[in-house]
Amino acid sequence: HQLFLVRGAGIAGFRLHATDSDTAENIADVTVAIKNTDKVFTTDEKGRLLALQLKAGNYELLLSKPGYVPQTIATTIEIGTVKRINAKLVKTV
Repeated sequence: HQLFLVRGAGIAGFRLHATDSDTAENIADVTVAIKNTDKVFTTDEKGRLLALQLKAGNYELLLSKPGYVPQTIATTIEIGTVKRINAKLVKTV
């Protein structure tokens, strides 16, 4: 069903799961911004988010949440796919 939603000329997406690097617990309310765009997402209570209707291409995702070290993830999204991304965030000292 999800692939049906992202099919089309150059359209794709990603699914992200954010967890704590030490405890492996899900992290809610992580802000995920796509660099050089106005697209910003937030993880749900299970640390997950689904971003659809993106053009295929290379992206830099900027992850941030108070209490954790900001993280940048580079990824390539291909036409007609939903890329899976697992992000392990490190707590600040």
